[in-house]
Amino acid sequence: MDIQMYADHSRFKLRTSALIIENDQLLLTKNTNENDPTYYTVGGKIEMGESSEKAVVREAFEETGINYEIDRLVYIQELFYDASFLPKASHFHEIIFHYLMKANDIMDFDNDSYTQSGFKENLHWIPLDEVKNIYTYPRFLGDQLLNLPTQVEHMISYEKYK
Repeated sequence: MDIQMYADHSRFKLRTSALIIENDQLLLTKNTNENDPTYYTVGGKIEMGESSEKAVVREAFEETGINYEIDRLVYIQELFYDASFLPKASHFHEIIFHYLMKANDIMDFDNDSYTQSGFKENLHWIPLDEVKNIYTYPRFLGDQLLNLPTQVEHMISYEKYK
């Protein structure tokens, strides 16, 4: 069971994010819905009784078919955002553990993935210096990835999504 809860029009989620970087490119996922411009990291919700480390390895494998290993935890993010277009909840509070994954030089794989709700996604390698030019979730990715911190960084973000 995923760690998430609903209250009124709000939703809390505990998530992981896999920062997979190969040859100065970041692996991002994008829903195949043409009306959704958002690119997001490989990752997903942590399950009850599961560590964030196990969750990020599981999610990376589920979405790519590759057994990535963790290099290190880079960010712990508290993310607050509004997404009024969603039917069940419009106010979100997420805690996300962003892990840098170890490079393995495997960049060619089937780029189709599916969400738990059945939406088809595609995987995309985006050059690090171009991430800031696309619409990403979370938004800080474009500014931070060219200069990753050497120690774990805690951040609090307030964002609005289309």
